[in-house]
Amino acid sequence: METTTRPRVVHSAMNDIKKEKISFKHKLQRREGVWTKKQKSLLIDSLLKHYPTNPIYLVVEEGEPKRVIDGLQRLSTIKDYTNDEFTLSTLDDIEIDGVPRKLSGKKFSELDPAVKEEISGAEIVLCELRDATDKDIIELFSRINNGKPLNSTQKLTTFMSVELIDIISSMVENLFFNNVLTEKQLNDSVDVDIIIESLMMIDSNKDRQLKSFTAGEKRKFAQYYSEKFKEEPDNQYEKMDKISEGLNRLGNHFEKDTKMPKLLMPLCIYGMYRMIKDNKSFEKYFNWLDDFLAGYENNEEFLQYCNSGTTSAAKVQGRFQYFRSAMHDL
Repeated sequence: METTTRPRVVHSAMNDIKKEKISFKHKLQRREGVWTKKQKSLLIDSLLKHYPTNPIYLVVEEGEPKRVIDGLQRLSTIKDYTNDEFTLSTLDDIEIDGVPRKLSGKKFSELDPAVKEEISGAEIVLCELRDATDKDIIELFSRINNGKPLNSTQKLTTFMSVELIDIISSMVENLFFNNVLTEKQLNDSVDVDIIIESLMMIDSNKDRQLKSFTAGEKRKFAQYYSEKFKEEPDNQYEKMDKISEGLNRLGNHFEKDTKMPKLLMPLCIYGMYRMIKDNKSFEKYFNWLDDFLAGYENNEEFLQYCNSGTTSAAKVQGRFQYFRSAMHDL
């Protein structure tokens, strides 16, 4: 792997984004828009005051746009602000050429020309990676983010193989997640969490039984399942095709902004997978599922597994057994 680190002025980097020479799409990156307005405003303030900011890391491959693997929030914030997509929060005025210039509450287009010029000419540092393998990128991402406030789900990536990351990255784009998760949940990578929990249920058998959904168990599963992918890739890809088909059917069934507790979502995916695997009726499944979702809040048999400690072994296994028995009876 070769690295090249060099400063770029904001105006030049923004032009590359407009021309699609820089892409924000990479399987290791979180979504755009995770930062608060205050965090975004402080970055713009840092550019104006020439405070150093962390490098932005990009993977360079011949014939492809450069893909951001770290620094998405910084780069997308600059893009959004220069495109007038938010106003600055309360900031001190900045002095340019001896004249105070107001920043608070202003979009980029509303700034004094001298301030706009200062932002456009500010320098950011880009670190470009060439001849980097997926393993190199995962290891670098892990080291860059060591100590950063990633949540437990986002940290799971460092325990996954390239194959598993690729599969999950394609699955999170499914319409189902956009229809049942809030914007905050999507930003927090809850979709990845749901896929991992679904896989843990789908993979459960007499030799390896489902335990709990604690962070430690998920890490163990990610490592175990990554090895399983390497040992029997054909079987696993066949299984992933069924899960993807199930997600497509769920995405078409549930409308945008469907209200559903997060703990029920992996169960819905598991049930759909069982219908496909066992050649059972999708119509029967959706009729059962709709009735279940409409009345589960009064379902005392199921609710005993949904109160405090929902990631514990007893609660997870109780919910799983309830669904498994229902799928068996359909």
